[in-house]
Amino acid sequence: ILLPVAESAAQQCTLPSRIFLPTADEALVEQFGSSMDADGGYMVAGTSENSSQQVYSGRVIVYKLGMDNQWTEVAELTPSDPAKYLNFGSRVAIQGNTIAVVGREFDDEGRSRQKLYIFEKAIGAEWTSSVEEYVIEIPFSPLSGSQQAFGDFVIRRDELVTTSYANGQASLEIYHKSAGVFSLTQSIVMPVSSRTGADYNWIMTADDDIIAITTDQFEQPDGSVGGAFIYVKTAELYSTVPFSLRPTEQRPSSWSGFGVAVAIHNSTVFVQGVRQASGPYSQSFYVFEKPAGGWADATQPVLFTSPGYMQTSAQREANDNYLFSTGSGYQSIVCFKKPTGGWSAQANRFELKDNAVTDRSLMGWQLKLDGNHLLVGCPDRSSWTVVGQELIMGYHAPADT
Repeated sequence: ILLPVAESAAQQCTLPSRIFLPTADEALVEQFGSSMDADGGYMVAGTSENSSQQVYSGRVIVYKLGMDNQWTEVAELTPSDPAKYLNFGSRVAIQGNTIAVVGREFDDEGRSRQKLYIFEKAIGAEWTSSVEEYVIEIPFSPLSGSQQAFGDFVIRRDELVTTSYANGQASLEIYHKSAGVFSLTQSIVMPVSSRTGADYNWIMTADDDIIAITTDQFEQPDGSVGGAFIYVKTAELYSTVPFSLRPTEQRPSSWSGFGVAVAIHNSTVFVQGVRQASGPYSQSFYVFEKPAGGWADATQPVLFTSPGYMQTSAQREANDNYLFSTGSGYQSIVCFKKPTGGWSAQANRFELKDNAVTDRSLMGWQLKLDGNHLLVGCPDRSSWTVVGQELIMGYHAPADT
């Protein structure tokens, strides 16, 4: 349901549409707003606990942005093998004419694995309701009761980049599209930490020819905790030894939350941390700009903060002029506007809030940028709620801001 346009004066942003599934306070919770992506005027939104085919089999909805800045549903994507607890749509990605959707399956031994369902459309064609073109699979583990899984994944041009967890090892996997099909071309073992469980907390994002991974649980050789690593593409392959980004305030044998979230825009990497001086917690934002000599010379000259604590599922998105972040308590979006001279501690901070977000909503569980449109996923706060409010809000800023 598309509700009427609502105006917001903050930084000239407007809130042109709120998409509810299907009606606020009456819908069965389906995890709408928990996973989404957008590109080129299209948005994909997963409902991984939709039970229209099987219990929690899931589905994905495709929306198109109109000339009036309204998002309208154009297609529904479903798996060709619906099954109980498939959770199809728990993660999604779109770029150009390709959509990737993750799903999960179990075997008779209780082992699970995840699969990537790939959807394609012809150039210039419209998305239509369909099942997938083909599937990328992780083999089942030989160990009973184990899980093989994809983590974060993104599509950039003819590449699909994903983190993969199999047989106790975390890897980056790069798939290249040839003759219309993605095939695995490179697998990179990710840095190994001595800290228990750290290798299963990686956050990954990518831009053209650069991959960034972070985790606040990675233990450095000096005992400090938190890591961010950059992989750069040279010719056809990515470097297998990453560049390490370190904040200037990181101290041995201490945790600073460095690495709880990451965003990339062009040659700038934004990494989030958590700070606690003598008072309450605050979010810290570290800005790494690529030096002329390359990432090996990278330092962190810019740091700015925002009040409140945020760690689990923190989201970041950035463009030429703004950095957007999940606000403390999932009740707002914290925004920073880049000063005229470039990113600095003097960045202008403001917040986006909306009356549609209640105490039950998780505002900013997902954030995605598509041009000058910011999409905010707001699933229900309790995953155990049977009936609740789930929505995606779309903020639109004039092109010159």
